[in-house]
Parts: sequence; C-alpha cells; structure tokens
Amino acid sequence: MFRINKIDRELRWSKHLQNVVTKCRKSLNVIRVLAHHMWEAHPKTLLDVYKALILSRIDYGCCAYLTCDNSAMLGNLDKIQNLAIRYSLGAFPTSPVAALHVEANILPLALRRKQAAVNYYQFRVDD
Repeated sequence: MFRINKIDRELRWSKHLQNVVTKCRKSLNVIRVLAHHMWEAHPKTLLDVYKALILSRIDYGCCAYLTCDNSAMLGNLDKIQNLAIRYSLGAFPTSPVAALHVEANILPLALRRKQAAVNYYQFRVDD
C-alpha cells in the first residue's frame, strides 16, 4: 500500500526520515516567504499550504514507521511542524508549542501517527 522511498535493512527508517526532513525543510521556506510582511498571507491560507506541502509528506507511510525508535529523526519532524505552525500563525519564538497546536487545530505528530495506525488497522479489520 505504501511506497517508501528509502528503506534500510534494519528498519530504522533513518534514510527515509532524512529524505522526508530534507524535502520538508525546502517546503518550509515557501511558508516563510508567504508569511513575510510583504505578502501578508492569511494564517488559514498558510496552514492550508502547510497541510498540503509538509504534513502530507510527513503523514505518508507514518503508520509504517510508528515503531521507529530513532527519536532524533522524529524530533526533527516535530521541529519542522512547530516551525511551520509558528510561521503560519505569526507567533513569537517563545510561544508554547501546545498553544500553537491548539490555535492551529492540528494534532502533534505523535498523536497523528497513532491515529493513522488505528485508522489503518481498523480499515484492515473491516475488510
């Protein structure tokens, strides 16, 4: 069902996650430019761009690497999500991450991964 771009033999997911982080950082620059005061894009529009360009890449195959124990790589994904939400909302760097998630109405990535796994396994059981 999922096509994982880069996979290693030990299933550590480090190559795949590094590829996702690299692509998401490039897309993060798009949000930063659109959030600049010269463009003044609306926060909802910026969050939609985030969901389309970054969150879709992060979510793709996330239930496959749910058991990944490479917390540094998963932490990099969390940092990208937090920066994208921060840029979209125009929040200060000292704003609490939990408050940003509530304001943007976006779940933290750890909860999104668990929710995707539950949805996937429920779908498989129903078949």
